[in-house]
Amino acid sequence: MNRLTLAALTGTPGTGKSSISSLLSLGGYLVFNVTDFIDLPEAGSVETGESIEVDTDMLRTRVAGRIGSTGPGLAFISGHLSHFVDCDVAIVLRCEPHVLRKRLDGRGWSSAKVIENVRAEVLDVILVEAAERINEVFEVDTTGRNPGESMAAVLRAAMERPDDLRPGSIDWTGEIEEWF
Repeated sequence: MNRLTLAALTGTPGTGKSSISSLLSLGGYLVFNVTDFIDLPEAGSVETGESIEVDTDMLRTRVAGRIGSTGPGLAFISGHLSHFVDCDVAIVLRCEPHVLRKRLDGRGWSSAKVIENVRAEVLDVILVEAAERINEVFEVDTTGRNPGESMAAVLRAAMERPDDLRPGSIDWTGEIEEWF
């Protein structure tokens, strides 16, 4: 690789971004966490109750300024807003809604916040947002995989860009009536 390839590792909260990011870092990959940029006042973040509103244009500028100075290779920016950063590829982590609910309940989140995020997963919200901004988008279902297996699929998506991980193979819409 003659230049830096930046991959967004994104997905609904609870799909495995932090676990996979840790393994990628241990494997020697450069991994940035989008929250490191959001917490900065220059990123235009404003706390509003349980969530933070982020000026994604300011976030993009801030990330580009820092990451642009790194050398060639493959790097990741991880976080559920990372697909708003200018990237070469987006890898959207997915998780079956019932499993996702258990993961989020385990964090002690409010029922309303858990349901909001499960509904976002059912409706492919992050996948659609990523596809609107980034040309190369892939999906990795983490439901039945351990973090190491999920990391291998993420690396495969980032490096090989395989057709079997392109959007369309994961579909939770059959569960819409249950969650809405």
